[in-house]
Amino acid sequence: MTRISKNIIYVRCRSDVPGAYREIVKAIGGQAHLFWKAIPQEESVTLYEPTERDLRVRSGLKGCLDLAVPEGSKVYNSVARLLAATNPANELGPMEMEFKQ
Repeated sequence: MTRISKNIIYVRCRSDVPGAYREIVKAIGGQAHLFWKAIPQEESVTLYEPTERDLRVRSGLKGCLDLAVPEGSKVYNSVARLLAATNPANELGPMEMEFKQ
């Protein structure tokens, strides 16, 4: 089985920024695959404003759990408990019993 062992980084940068590619490669330090696209100086760059959903996704799985299942539901409560557990393996048995009832 092939496994992805490095992160993937996509970068779009204006072509007139001196040394940008070199600095990005240096910052990554071989820890990721870089996909680089130099865009012409005259091409407009759209700034991305993060949405509430984006901010919640960045907060982790528990922060966006209610985007997947209704808050307060049996599944929500079990998964929230699993995500908050210091030892998730210990939560699997009780979860299985809850869903068999």
